[in-house]
Amino acid sequence: KLEAERLAAVGQTVAGLAHGVKNLLTGLEGGMYLMSTGLKKGNQKRIDNGWEMLSRNIERVSKFVRDFLSYSKGRTITVDVADPVAVAQEVVSLYAARAEEAGVELTWSADGEIAPAHLDYEGMHECLTNLVGNAIDACQMSESAETSHVHVCVSDRDGMIRYEVSDDGVGMDYELKRKVFTTFFTTKGLGGTGLGLLTTRRIVQEHGGRVELESTPGEGSTFTILLPRDRLPGQTPDA
Repeated sequence: KLEAERLAAVGQTVAGLAHGVKNLLTGLEGGMYLMSTGLKKGNQKRIDNGWEMLSRNIERVSKFVRDFLSYSKGRTITVDVADPVAVAQEVVSLYAARAEEAGVELTWSADGEIAPAHLDYEGMHECLTNLVGNAIDACQMSESAETSHVHVCVSDRDGMIRYEVSDDGVGMDYELKRKVFTTFFTTKGLGGTGLGLLTTRRIVQEHGGRVELESTPGEGSTFTILLPRDRLPGQTPDA
């Protein structure tokens, strides 16, 4: 029994590492795509944006390694004043290349003026990375012949910051919706770790929020992150 528990712990650790690396690679691929297309078209602005994206994600690689090395101490969020819209913008930019390659139209919008808030920028970035990546995967799994769409919307109403990630992909039935937030559950076979949504929910809960899901088989899904401003954590002293 002890040996089985040790193997389970090792498996979960390796899966967590693989999931984090996969997200980081998506960011690096997005930066490379912008740079390569910018060089081909002679578009300096595109090259600059690609280089900036690569630089940010190389920093994330370093942070990821440091966080993983100190994993035994337990991860705590680092809260600072952040722009909720900037998080969504960056994630959509990171996934632009992958969405285009998959034939998925990826868009985003901000509903009105949204004031800065106390957030763990990297944590919320990971949440949206998980949701947008899953949405693109869901579109690829759909059998519809029409162009698929993924839309990210940021809004701030009645003291509540909302991130909505909607797709018109394959959708989920009741049984799938019941299992999506459990450890190691995935619909992607060997291509998934089953930790993305679990991690997303944990980070959102650490911000005093919750994640809601609406989905219909064959029509698509909408994941909504709800963050009440009056429940957001205080700023980390050394942020």
